[in-house]
Amino acid sequence: MLFIHGKKDSLIPHVHSQRLRSLSANEGSHLHLSETMEHNCYELYEDIINPVFAFWRKLSMVEVNTQRAIDVKAIEALQRTQRERIPAKWFK
Repeated sequence: MLFIHGKKDSLIPHVHSQRLRSLSANEGSHLHLSETMEHNCYELYEDIINPVFAFWRKLSMVEVNTQRAIDVKAIEALQRTQRERIPAKWFK
């Protein structure tokens, strides 16, 4: 289980994610705390995509040749799971 939270989130304090992580029965869970991320203001790659792929690499779910060259199949799988939540125009 992956928790991603920003320390500058003024709506939901990041200690909530810390508490959830500490209560998680999943030994493989991970908490990524961004120093700059707010509730709805974040850097897509630095705050979301990179931590997700780092977590996936930890679980041996993707192969990475360089820091930014991510397995295309993993990106396509992520896009498929997000299509219902992200406007289709973003995938054109």
